[in-house]
Formats: sequence, C-alpha cells, structure tokens
Amino acid sequence: MPRHTIRWYGDAATARKARSAVSLHSHTSCSLETLAIVGTWKERGVLIRRLVERAERMRIGSRRSRVDFSDLHFTPPLPPREALEAERGQIERSLDLESFVSLTDHDTFESAEVLHDRFAEVSVPFSTEWTVPFESSYIHLGIHNVPRRAIASLQRRMHRISQGCTECRDRDTVCFGAHRELPEARWRSEALGELLEEISGYGDALTVLNHPAWDLGGIGDAENRRLIGRFLAVHGHAIHAVEVNGLRPWKENSVAISMSEAAGLPIVAGGDRHGCEPAAVLNLSQADCFAGFVLEIRRERRSEIVLMPQYREPLGFRKLQAVWDVLREYPEHSDGKRQWTDRILVRDGSGHFQTLSELWEGARSGPFAIEASRALTMSLERWPLRNAVRLAYATERRMAA
Repeated sequence: MPRHTIRWYGDAATARKARSAVSLHSHTSCSLETLAIVGTWKERGVLIRRLVERAERMRIGSRRSRVDFSDLHFTPPLPPREALEAERGQIERSLDLESFVSLTDHDTFESAEVLHDRFAEVSVPFSTEWTVPFESSYIHLGIHNVPRRAIASLQRRMHRISQGCTECRDRDTVCFGAHRELPEARWRSEALGELLEEISGYGDALTVLNHPAWDLGGIGDAENRRLIGRFLAVHGHAIHAVEVNGLRPWKENSVAISMSEAAGLPIVAGGDRHGCEPAAVLNLSQADCFAGFVLEIRRERRSEIVLMPQYREPLGFRKLQAVWDVLREYPEHSDGKRQWTDRILVRDGSGHFQTLSELWEGARSGPFAIEASRALTMSLERWPLRNAVRLAYATERRMAA
C-alpha cells in the first residue's frame, strides 16, 4: 500500500531527514492559459456579475460582438529561467536542501527545451501539463521526465488526442466537453490508453493526475468524482500518483487524497504556480536526482509532502496576487514580454492569437474602460488596500468553513 506523510513547514529543521525537495507542476511564460473561467463568475454576487457583464461589452481590437472569455488567454509572467530560480530559491533558502524542479506548461515541453538549449540546465526534466478530454469533461495530467528523443512524437499524438474524440474531430470541432451529447459507448479512448502506457514504459517518467477534485468541465462535483473514478478504472494502471495541489482548497485536496487511496495510488505535491509566488506545497525526498524521486513514487510508493507558509494564506488573496503579477510591468523581462499587454492574447475566429500590444499597435493606450479596470485592480496591491483585501478574503474563508 502507498505510504505518505503531510506536514506543515516550521523551519529548515522540518526537512532535516530529507536529502532533497522537489517542486512539481508550475507554469512559465511558455504556457498559454485560458480566461474562460471568468465567464462563470457571474454566480459570485451582484457586483461581480455586473463587472463581468461590463467586461463582456468591451470592444477589443476590431471585435464588434460581445467578448467571449474563452477566446481570451494570458501567459504567466516568469520566463523559464526566472521560474526555475524562484522554485530553487525557495527550496534552498527555506529548506536548505538540494532542489529538483519540473516545469509543466500547458501542452508544451518548451520551457525545458529553452533551459537545456539556452542555459545548459541539463538536470531539468522534460515535462508538461497535458489537457485530456474524457467523456463529458476533461482532466489535466502532469507528464514528467520523458526522454527528449520522444518529445516530437509524444507532442504530436498528445495534441491530436487533446483535440477531442474522433466523432468531434470529424466534424472539425474541438471537444473539451462539447461531445457530452454523444452516448458514452461512442467515446473511444484507445489512443489515450496506448499513449499513457507508452509514457509509463519510460521507467524514469512520472504521470500524475492533477487536481482531480477540481470540476474543470463544470459538470458538478458529484459527476466529476464519478468521471474520475471511471478514468482511473480504465487508465489507472498507467497513472503513478494523484496530486495534492497548492492552488486548490484543502477541502478539494482531501477529496483527492481519498481518490488516491481508493485507487491504491501514492500522492505527490504540485504547486501549480502561475504568478511569481513559488510552490505552496513541496515533495521531500531521499533522492539525489529527479529519476530517484520518480523511483520513490513508482516503485517504493511512498511520499512526503510539506505545506509551505503561503498555503495558510487565503486562497482568493493568493490568486489575486497572481493577477497582480500578470498585470504589472517587467522592464527586464528576458522573453521581451515587458508590458502587461504582451501577456494577454485574443483568439480570432480562425484560431490565431494576437496580443493586446499587437491589436493596439500605434495607439497611445488601450480602451479607457480596460485601462481603468487594470489601474483599479493594481491599486488594490498598495497598502492599506492590500491588507483590507487580504482581511476580506480571510473573513470569507472563515465564514465558509
């Protein structure tokens, strides 16, 4: 049976018996993140609904219709090198341990390729967070430490599966849940199973079911739990661990732990960093390399997780901090994405992406409503508003408990 321990960080002595610490699941400027979830915030109260509806009426570029948040995307602020340094820095400063970091941008291995080719960071594993449609929803899988020689083939087939089921591909439709009207018997996942088994065949690779209790497809918590159960019943033999996520509430993580126990799988920590804050949950290990950590999970089936101080902070406040990180300016940004408008992208009807900088090229500024909204959001970062916002989120968390 898998064995795990979870403890709160106190000081460096928290990890005195460990040799290294591992940061899994974090995103860099190579990752394309959707803003589709913003469209669901209308249910969070009258004020939020009015703000979202006002945003939907804004004109972006040449658009004449309402804004569709599923067409809006952003890239996290930290380039691969800076993201690696943020994760390493926390481990070495707070835990005084050797650090191993696996960066997992959405559906791409680009950050590891950049670190290997431009910075000779040869110890960084080739990893990604893969978006996988399954039945009426979709899931995220952390794919860690695959051989570089296999990336081109894996990337091509992963992308094809991510486009959805055969039925929808034949209709030139991207699924991600849009095929839910199809009878379950018509859903075929043979290609997914074959690819997962191939990845599992790489002895040093690690496949993690990320934040399984998060209802990504909006199908309801109960149905999502049933869907995850069906996924693990079919593909669980090729999944090596279930994630405890640093950007999800403990209530969800407790459900994820229950799922792992029911499936007989170990748990691992995944930070899921999108801003500048380093991972709020880390893995402690006796290994002297990333492959050794994988061995502990896959063969020895044991894990040790430490919850860092930032996990105690109100989750809503931490997510707002990530928004501030995306919207601020970085004059020394090594990827050239210095302005916030370089990190917000709009997808047009043909599927092409343009940054707001490109759409507003030649203009002295963007539309007043958008610029004013950004200025208002950034003003909340300044004291004393920052403390007031943090207190509001903390109060909301206590009332919800």
